[in-house]
Amino acid sequence: MPASRPVLTTAARVRSALPTLGPSEARVATVMLDRAEEVVGWSTAELAEAAGTSPATVIRACQSLGYRGFQHLRLELARSAPHAADDRGLSPTNTFDDAVAAIRLVQERIDLDSVDRLARRIDEAERVLLVSNGFSGPPLQDFGMRLSTLGRPNEAPVDALAQQFAAHTLGPGDLCMALSYSGANVAHRS
Repeated sequence: MPASRPVLTTAARVRSALPTLGPSEARVATVMLDRAEEVVGWSTAELAEAAGTSPATVIRACQSLGYRGFQHLRLELARSAPHAADDRGLSPTNTFDDAVAAIRLVQERIDLDSVDRLARRIDEAERVLLVSNGFSGPPLQDFGMRLSTLGRPNEAPVDALAQQFAAHTLGPGDLCMALSYSGANVAHRS
C-alpha cells in the first residue's frame, strides 16, 4: 500500500515561503504563523496593525505567498485549522512530514524549463563564476563543489573583492551566478 502524502497546510506553505519575503511581508507572515487562530477572524487592517505594516503590505504578502489576497488566505487558514494538531511539537514524524511538505511545495513552484535552461547554460559556458556572501555563501559553495564532482570546473571565491575582480574578467561566453538570500549585499550591485 503506498504511503499517504502529507497534507500541505497553509502554515507549511507560509513557513516555506518566509525566507523569500521582504522584511515587511515577513512580519505579516510571522504574525499569520504565530496567531493563525486569531488571523482567521481578522480584517486586513487588523493584521496590518498586528504586523506593524499597511493593509497594502498584507495584500502583497498574501499574493507573494501564492494567494489571491487576504480573504483567500483566511479561507485556507480556516480550512487547514484541523491540521493544527500536527504542530504538536518536535517528533521524527512531524519533522519528516514538514520536510516532505517543503519539498512538495518547491516541486509545485519550480519552473522546470528555467532549471533546464540554466543547466544547459552552465554546461555550455566557457567559465563559471559563483558569487555570494554571508548566509548565501554556504549553499553556493556547496553548489560549486557539486559542479566540481560532476567534472564542471568553476570558481567560487569567498571574498567580495576577489569576486569583483573575477567578475571584471568575465567574457561573452562566461556565466556568473549570484545568490543572495536577502538581496541586501551592496558589494554585488555595482
